Order: sequence, then structure tokens, then C-alpha cells
Amino acid sequence: MALSSSSHLLPFSRPPATFPRACHAGGGRARAGATGRFMACSSPPPPDVVVTRERGKNAKLIAALEKHNVQSLELPLIKHVEGPDTDRLSAVLRDEKFDWITITSPEAAAVFLEGWKAAGNPKVRIAVVGAGTERVFDEVIQYNDGSLEVAFSPSKAMGKFLASELPRTTETTCKVLYPASAKAGHEIQNGLSDRGFEVTRLNTYTTVPVQDVDPLILKPALSAPVVAVASPSALRAWLNLASQVDNWGNAIACIGETTASAAKKFGLKSIYYPTTPGLDGWVESILEALRAHGQSKEEKHNVQSLELPLIKHVEGPDTDRLSAVLRDEKFDWITITSPEAAAVFLEGWKAAGNPKVRIAVVGAGTERVFDEVIQYNDGSLEVAFSPSKAMGKFLASELPRTTETTCKVLYPASAKAGHEIQNGLSDRGFEVTRLNTYTTVPVQDVDPLILKPALSAPVVAVASPSALRAWLNLASQVDNWGNAIACIGETTASAAKKFGLKSIYYPTTPGLDGWVESILEALRAHGQSKEAPGC
Repeated sequence: MALSSSSHLLPFSRPPATFPRACHAGGGRARAGATGRFMACSSPPPPDVVVTRERGKNAKLIAALEKHNVQSLELPLIKHVEGPDTDRLSAVLRDEKFDWITITSPEAAAVFLEGWKAAGNPKVRIAVVGAGTERVFDEVIQYNDGSLEVAFSPSKAMGKFLASELPRTTETTCKVLYPASAKAGHEIQNGLSDRGFEVTRLNTYTTVPVQDVDPLILKPALSAPVVAVASPSALRAWLNLASQVDNWGNAIACIGETTASAAKKFGLKSIYYPTTPGLDGWVESILEALRAHGQSKEEKHNVQSLELPLIKHVEGPDTDRLSAVLRDEKFDWITITSPEAAAVFLEGWKAAGNPKVRIAVVGAGTERVFDEVIQYNDGSLEVAFSPSKAMGKFLASELPRTTETTCKVLYPASAKAGHEIQNGLSDRGFEVTRLNTYTTVPVQDVDPLILKPALSAPVVAVASPSALRAWLNLASQVDNWGNAIACIGETTASAAKKFGLKSIYYPTTPGLDGWVESILEALRAHGQSKEAPGC
């Protein structure tokens, strides 16, 4: 058993049924009730998650889940059909000029492109919601003559953010064409109209529930612990099907906050969704739902995990100062050393009005926090440097000077972070402003029923010195605790050495894969090899 010290998500927060139909000797999973010398391998395993997008659009999600040993059942719940304004779209594009075309979903993008081509590819400027929507335009942008430009996306992939953030391109009337689903709400057009935009909405498509669901597919779907939905329409269709059983109450994993909000309105309780929309976040939400429902699929290495969050992040003494400092001062560099520091910084940066900043990051995980903002912002935020090794001391020694005069650095940090970075940069002549924008506190009231097996686990996985301190405080309840510590990286491992621990494992290259390998190495060293035996 390996113990994890952190949690990533909070609850609200195959091409058809690609289950194996047979297995050869040495494959498959044993079934309860198998008798004699033979294993029952001909039946497909029960699904872990039902994927519900329109047929043909589930393959990427299914493939991503397969990497986590998650069995998917494809049950398309909706299909897209023409809307009342489909035939008008090309004529409107031909006859009128718009400052913006707002596109809020991949389906809206696909329907728009058909009408745009039929209109003769007029020059248009597009505002999109979501990376998936933007990708629909990639090929057209690559090969067209510049007549179609994706020029804006909001800070968060939600319609209300588009409505509040879409920039005006003229001092006079700014005209917007909004091709939408007939079932979409009025939040975008009303929000834009309230800001003085002139909005033309065309209902170019709509969604209808799939009829005649195969009972042989529906039965296992209703018993699956998690259902993944990508729209309020799909959610409504699922709940209509689920009404056939009493008190259906399994988990819903939503693609984003809009669908999750709809799930709350429908009275559902077990709702999961990513704070950052996208396929990776959706997959993590599904895995979190499976873990919460006792269906953990972290079986790639046959390792059983027990989740025991040891710390939580709270505001630091300088949280409220961050946006004002960003508004009032100019810095040559912003140094960001952890995903949490990045998330807190982005909140302050947006509150300051998205000033132009150049970021230096420590670690790929930290850099990924900025991916969506970089993808959709106007170039005001740039991740321009990361050190040769993902450690603060390397950042301090390698950060390049951008001016011959004083080079100013803003360092938003945990209040518990050491002074290695600011001292190292100051020694090199940088002028460093440190803001303690967050801090970590130990989780209180650990359940004794969880703590007892945790203390006997051969390996504890920790992601920070703070988590390590919290664990050692708990471990002091038993005499001579001395099992293995698997650290996310060298910084935490160095802290473990200072605390006098002996059995310490960490990857030389930081990252999730390296951390997993360190956990496996620790298990092997403690005689707990989890290589699954053949059958």
C-alpha cells in the first residue's frame, strides 16, 4: 500500500463498447464465482464509466481513460441536428459585416465553418470558448489566406466570461454574430447587449435525445459508478434514462463548470468537474469520482493507495496586496515556483487587469498552470524561462538579466518557503520583491480509522516539506516509525534528510512519472513489489 498526501480535485467539483470479448491464458481478471480450473473470461468487464458524447466524438476520452485502466462504455445520449436558422447562416455572412463571431462549442464551430465556406470564405474575426472549440479552426487557419482569424478567448472557458470580457473594436456600434444551439441560454447575448454590443443570434443547430437505446447497453450503463457528460442536454437525456431505476445516485463527471452547475440545479449530489476545462481535467475528474466511489483504477502497477490529505492551502499575509503591486509596479521577471503559487498569482494578475508580465517557472507542473491563459491571452503573459533543473537554487543562479541596470523581480511565494531564491537573486544584483501570497496549514482532525492503516503503510508519498512535517507529526504517535518516504522531488527529499529520515526515495527528474517510479522503487526495497503475477 502506498499513501498519498495530497488531493487534486474536489467534488462540486471506445468506439462502441470496446470491451474484450475473450481472453487468452495469462490474461483477464479473476471473477467471483469462477469454479474448477477455468476462469470465466468471455464476458466483458463491467464498465467503470459511461461516455455520452455524440457517436464518433468519444474516442479521445476513451483512449485517455484506457491509460488509467478505466473501462468505458459508449452510450451516445444526444445527436446534433439542423436548427431553424441553419439555412440563413451563409446568406447573413455574405450580406453583413460583423466585428466578432462568437463560437462557444466544437459543434457550433463545425456548423459555422460549413456556412462560412458556402458564403465564399468572407473575412471574419472569431472569439471562441474553450480549447476544443478553437481546435476545430486549426486546419482552416493553417491553409486559408488569413480571411478567418481566431482573435480572442476569455480568461475562463465559460460563456459568461466571454460576455464580460469580449473587447470592443470600435467606438461606435460593435456588431456580433452569435451562431448557437437553439437550446443555449441567453447569458451571452444578454451580457453582450448590456455592454452595448449589437448581437445577431442564429440558432444554427440543436440537440435531440437519442431514441431507442439498446437495453443490453442501458443495463450496465445504469450500474456504472460514473457517468461522464459534456453538456446540460446530455445530462437531461441521462436523467431521463436513469428515471427507470429507483434512486439512481452514482457520480456525474462533467466536462466543465457550466454542466456541473446544471447538475446542481437538477438536485444531483455527487458531481465532479475540473476547474480548468479540457480533456486532461475531465479525465482527472472521472478518476477522482471513481476513487470517491471506491473504484480506484490505479492498477497499472497493482498498487493500492490510501488518500490522506495532510495540508491545505490558505491565503497568505500578502494575498490582497498582489493585484495592487502588479497594477502599480513594473517587473522584469515574475518567479513562480509551484502550481499553487501559479494559481494564486493568476487570480491577482486577472484582478490587476492582465498587465504585461514575463514569467520564470520551476517545474513542468508549474508551467502547465499557465497553458490555457497563454493559449487565449493577447500575449500579455509570457512564460519565458525555466532553469536547467526544477529547483529554486537553479532558478536563482540561472535567471537571465534583461537589463544592464537594476533588474526587478517579483517573487510571489508560500509564507513557509525558504529564502534561497530571493537571497540567491539578490546576491547576483537583482532587486527582489517577495510577497507571501499563500501558506500551508496542517489538516486537523484526521480520522483515526484512516490514520491507523496509514501508519502501517510501507510507503508515504509527499509533495512538499510542509506535507512531510505534517506526516511526521502524525507519525510521532507510534514508536520508531521508519517506513519509506517517496518525495516528489529533490527539495522535499532534502527536507526529509534534515529531519533525519533514512529511507528516502525521489526522482532525479521531477514529474509524475518519476514520482511513481520512486514509489515503486521504495515498495521493492521494502519487499512489497507490486508486479502483478501472471495467471
